Amino acid sequence: MPPPAMFTSTQIEAGILEAEKKFTECWSSLLTLRQNGVDANELRRVILSFQPTLGGALYKLETLYQKVCQEGRHLVGRRENLNQKGFRKRLHTLNGFKHLLKESSDVGKALGDAYAWCFYEKERELLRKHFEHEPNPHPPTGIGGLGEIEFVTRIPLFRNCLVIAHSTTTFLRLGDISLIDLATGRVAAIGELKTCQAGDSAITIKTFLVGPEWSKKKMREARSVEISHSHTEPQPLPPQLQERLDRQLLRMKESFKPKTSAGTIDSFNTAGSFHHGKLRELYDQCSKVGSACLKADRGYCSSVFL
Repeated sequence: MPPPAMFTSTQIEAGILEAEKKFTECWSSLLTLRQNGVDANELRRVILSFQPTLGGALYKLETLYQKVCQEGRHLVGRRENLNQKGFRKRLHTLNGFKHLLKESSDVGKALGDAYAWCFYEKERELLRKHFEHEPNPHPPTGIGGLGEIEFVTRIPLFRNCLVIAHSTTTFLRLGDISLIDLATGRVAAIGELKTCQAGDSAITIKTFLVGPEWSKKKMREARSVEISHSHTEPQPLPPQLQERLDRQLLRMKESFKPKTSAGTIDSFNTAGSFHHGKLRELYDQCSKVGSACLKADRGYCSSVFL
């Protein structure tokens, strides 16, 4: 295997500048979303073009980041054969490149969060389910990342639902996409995308959807999208990947289950839990002497200074 290419500061700067131009377009789109009285056609264009623009920029940044990491690993592997001063200097340079690329990606993710929040703000309980999972700071690259970008580019609307790509955000962590019902403004389903090679010049994207309405219709595998005119039959997932997919779908299904009464405020016996009389007594004392301290309950003291 040939050694990875050595990156220069000029190449890193060019990659970041290209991403910043795309981020500026996305920022303008967010400003348009906040305006009143925007033309319907312009609003549609902004909504549908935002994610492909942002996703493409993040994909390129992450691809560059991974290549810099590859050079770093190769450098460390040859450490014993290198001048130690030159080794440390180059490793420091590569770490600086990674830091700059990561900071640029963070800017893009912040834009993605702002966009997704416009459509997810009503889903507080579902957001809690997302936050139960660890964030993935790096969007997918390779064929998987390409598949996600192509999906939101070619199918931004899926059966009267807006597709929200999770890889452009920090807080959407269950699955790869969400479908927002445009009639209700609520999340209709969460989806997992699996991208496979289909021939020499095509990829096939399988979409697995889980949601209250989608599950009733038994639409586990809702649609297959081929990004070319090739009609090569897609191959089934390897057993290990299929098991992983089954676990992912189960987690997504669990996220739509309603909250149980156990552990909620309604299930607590709150009789005698509050000490409003003591608080009133404390207030009365403060109004006379300016400050007071009293014992409200076992092991609990309260003081106020006015």
